[in-house]
Amino acid sequence: MEIPPAFLEIFPPDSQGLLRFLGPEGEMDDLLLSKIVHPVNQVQEDLQSEGDSVRVFNAYMGHPVQLAFQRFLTLRSEVGPPGRTPYKETADFSWIYGDQCVVVGELKRHGIINPNRWSGRLQPDGNRVWLSKELRGYCHRYRTPAVAAFDGRWLLILIFQANREEGLQDERCPVTSIIFDYKSPLLRHCLFRLVCQQTRRCQAETAPSLNLDGYTRRFVWWSGQPYWVDANNHIYRQHPNRHARRLDPMNGAWYWHTPNGRVWDTAGLW
Repeated sequence: MEIPPAFLEIFPPDSQGLLRFLGPEGEMDDLLLSKIVHPVNQVQEDLQSEGDSVRVFNAYMGHPVQLAFQRFLTLRSEVGPPGRTPYKETADFSWIYGDQCVVVGELKRHGIINPNRWSGRLQPDGNRVWLSKELRGYCHRYRTPAVAAFDGRWLLILIFQANREEGLQDERCPVTSIIFDYKSPLLRHCLFRLVCQQTRRCQAETAPSLNLDGYTRRFVWWSGQPYWVDANNHIYRQHPNRHARRLDPMNGAWYWHTPNGRVWDTAGLW
């Protein structure tokens, strides 16, 4: 199913656009970014075929970003959805946590992604319509709201802001997006932040139910962001008693810091 332009919001490929697209950085981002790695060597690239896109993505994006997550995520190539599935199609790459897909993605030949067709400056063409259908389909099959596509020049990232998994197939589902040139200094950082956000979503999906001081904790499905609901179904973005959510750096689990000690929110990652 195509992504209608009316339900697609494009953010500018700069630091403010990235902040609006993925929100502020948190404790998990800070912890994983503290890992020291060597910079990627730059070489002359000829970008024409899909194979060129595969090589460039692996060298400059996939493998460098994976270094931050190697303790608990795997970066797979051309494998189907994790777990038991009736689907035979395989995505070009996917970040996997246990039996959950964190982010799924496709690699295309040069010229498939035209930012002007996605932003609305030009009318959608056949490539834009076809690719939007394909990427939504991969999100549905891999059961993740986050998908990326790279054509050797442009990295397109989409997040389907569905309230539940079934909403991925709803043409009225809001979709946010950002598109980076592969030479952008923010490119890898954006991909890292996306994988980090979606890892928190995977933690939320397996988190036990929690009631703290009479308020029930729930999660936004597409982002893993917690919120609280009282007995009258009033929603609170923060706990009314100001309990702070913290990350345990020893195991990657989230907990709520209360006057009576820790209240664990999720399982650990490592």
